[in-house]
Amino acid sequence: ALQEFKTAEAGRTELIKNLVAAILTVLARAYMETQSLIFVTEENRKLVEHAIWYINHHYEEEITLAEMVRLSAMSKSGFCAMFCAITGTSFKNYLNRVRIEKAAQMLEAGQSVTVAGSRSGFGDLSTFYRNFKKYMGLSPREYAGKSK
Repeated sequence: ALQEFKTAEAGRTELIKNLVAAILTVLARAYMETQSLIFVTEENRKLVEHAIWYINHHYEEEITLAEMVRLSAMSKSGFCAMFCAITGTSFKNYLNRVRIEKAAQMLEAGQSVTVAGSRSGFGDLSTFYRNFKKYMGLSPREYAGKSK
């Protein structure tokens, strides 16, 4: 390629263009192999939307990724990738966000922190406190105090 640059032979420009195109093709193929391209089909969208509906209506229950994978009839990696492609977040983050939003509503309605934590689906209060602070920027007690 360097020799073609230095010569003035006919067709030199076309040859250089072809070499650059070949290099770009090799680089593009290498890049595409490292990316997992997700194509959201209508069927997969419906399966994830059902999982979202389930989370929103059963947030107070124990909901596991394994259960969602089973209900969707997808592989674990396929479900996680599809869920993230559609919602923009992971299954776990989505579930925690829904639970925290519901707990915040309970606190605003005057429920105690203990009741809001247990009725929003968190297994223990320390997990509830940690996640509430992460998503809301305040502890549940601080949030309850501000909403009064």
